[in-house]
Amino acid sequence: MPNENVEVAPQKYYDVVIRRALDGVERTFRMPAPWPNGPDDFWWTEGNGACDCNRGDFFERAGGNEDADEPCGDSRYLVMRFLLSDGRVLDGPDAENAKENADRPPSESR
Repeated sequence: MPNENVEVAPQKYYDVVIRRALDGVERTFRMPAPWPNGPDDFWWTEGNGACDCNRGDFFERAGGNEDADEPCGDSRYLVMRFLLSDGRVLDGPDAENAKENADRPPSESR
């Protein structure tokens, strides 16, 4: 996540790469950037962006589909990385966990 103490040019938007955990399909959804340094850590880990109901909607919209109407949860959609409008790429809140689970059989993954 961006360091709030580092001064950078305000972001106009950022793209969020969301992975559907069921099959590993990734889609990129463009988000407006209301925070000057890019994605807000709290929003993606504890706020509305942390819930599968919203992440599922972003995932489906990125594929040109209607909203997913997913129930709330926190494991069906993973935020893998952020692509900022200034060209920077940041790991998403779920990237580290996905790396840890990459070599495990599905029954052992967290």
